[in-house]
Amino acid sequence: MPVDLAMVILSFLIAYWSRTYFKFAPVVYVEPLPSYIKFIIMTLPIWLTVFIFNGLYSSRERTRRLELFGNIFVAVSASVAIIL
Repeated sequence: MPVDLAMVILSFLIAYWSRTYFKFAPVVYVEPLPSYIKFIIMTLPIWLTVFIFNGLYSSRERTRRLELFGNIFVAVSASVAIIL
């Protein structure tokens, strides 16, 4: 669980860095990093709640990798949809 939350934080920070470092498209406004970090911290409970309700932390029998990938995909997609 702590590793999952750390990876969510890391993915947000990499997205922020790539948005400010690479100039793929004209950027009208970029949120200041302290505000962005505050946003990340405020959304962590959403990520954790969706992961828990999707059964990613259940102690059931080992699932197949494809099924686990599907569960992770659904959980991440649901988290993004809730945040947006």
